[in-house]
Amino acid sequence: MLSVIVNYARACFKGDDGRVADAVTAAWFPWHTATAEQKKLPASVWARAGVRRVLAGRDLPGVCTGRQWGGDPLERPDTYQGGPMGEVPDRRPGPLDLLVGKEALAELRASATEAHRRLIDLVADDQTLGTGELARLLGRSPSRISQMRRELAELNETK
Repeated sequence: MLSVIVNYARACFKGDDGRVADAVTAAWFPWHTATAEQKKLPASVWARAGVRRVLAGRDLPGVCTGRQWGGDPLERPDTYQGGPMGEVPDRRPGPLDLLVGKEALAELRASATEAHRRLIDLVADDQTLGTGELARLLGRSPSRISQMRRELAELNETK
């Protein structure tokens, strides 16, 4: 299959090895992600598709090559791989949100039963614990842990 794609791209791009390589990649990527039924198509179909992608100026999803804007990606980090990272918002809670959350947790803990407090403490210490692990640590059934979580959520809503 590779030889068919390379030969077709060379015939189309007449000595431009960069565009030949782009066409091979543009043909291989969709073939690689295709279903078994789609992979039964002849290699010439994939070769034509790869060449058409290059002629249309398209690249692989998420990739920005130097040819698209006429420069080395390392010289233009603001456009490399999808855009300026400085514009990505920071979704972490700020100091005020953390303080409000701590106060709400303290309020919830103060109004909860002893069993609920133990559950709150375990989850606060390790948020990765699943229902099964929490049930084992608290000596309860997983369904009772789920029920306790619902009770805590309802208790939190009434505040």
